[in-house]
Parts: sequence; structure tokens; C-alpha cells
Amino acid sequence: VPTARGARPVCVHLPAVLSGGLDGGNSDSLYFFGYIKENVVVTAVNKPKKFGETLPTFTATVTVDGGTPAAAGLTLADLGLSSITFTSPATSTSNAGIYFIHPDANVSAPALQALYNYTFTNGLITIQKMPLVISAQNKTLTYGDKIDGLTTLGFNYTYDNSNIAPAEQAAFL
Repeated sequence: VPTARGARPVCVHLPAVLSGGLDGGNSDSLYFFGYIKENVVVTAVNKPKKFGETLPTFTATVTVDGGTPAAAGLTLADLGLSSITFTSPATSTSNAGIYFIHPDANVSAPALQALYNYTFTNGLITIQKMPLVISAQNKTLTYGDKIDGLTTLGFNYTYDNSNIAPAEQAAFL
């Protein structure tokens, strides 16, 4: 037997005693408890990234009265959460630091509002400094040659660009 949701009516049925069946029947329904809304919490999952890398795919966890939707016999669609969207001030080139991730969904339908209390909890995206190794290029100069800055000397910049968008790699340094 599945767990009952909402307030269930209580009514009394009395069978007819008279031959015409004009007595007996069902009483009016009574409700002893008002409907108790379930608490739905949508929490953005914290994400790390390094400076210059594309933003990771944001995700969220959803709980219904502290448990999973599946444990409550519900799906994300039942809860109106099929299309969770995320906003954050962080970009691929945001400075190292901590920024919020805000989850949101359109749960304004009266049917949803009648059944659930929604809470949308921010997560955090932590942007770390990109490890960068700078090394001088191997150059041979003759004593007395003019050294005109970086063009003569040259440097190599080594970093992991696997998660940096190709269009942004040239501007990374």
C-alpha cells in the first residue's frame, strides 16, 4: 500500500434497512487534517574550475521532505522540475574566487503551489588559478648583441588548455 498523500476524507456508509432503500447511504465527508504541503528543496551542486576553462555543466540535487523524489514516488516532471535552469555571474574568464550558482524552475502553476513548498538553494563555483609554467627559450647570443626585450629572449608558457574553448586560447595569456 503506497503512502497516502494529502488529507483523506472520512465518511460513514450505512446500508439500507427499509425495503424501499430510502434510508442509509453515505455521510458527508469529513477531513480531520488540512493538506500538509511537502517540502521540495532544489540545491545547486558545488563545482570547481580553473581560470580560463569553460564553465562546467551545472547540476542540482532535489529532495522531497529530506528524501529523494523516487522514494516519495515522484519524478522531476511530477514536481514541475523537468527544466531546471541555472544562473551565475561566473564566466570562463572570471578572476579566481568563489561565485554563486542559482538554480531555478517555473513552479508557479497553482496545482504545484497547492502541493509543494519550494526552496531553491544556491551552490558555489570555485574558480582556481590556472597553473602556469614560464620558461625561457633556449637562445644563443653573441657577446655584444643587442637584447631588445622579450622578442630576442622569448619565453615558453605551459598550461593545460584541454578545457579552454579554442576561440579563447589565443587570448588566454
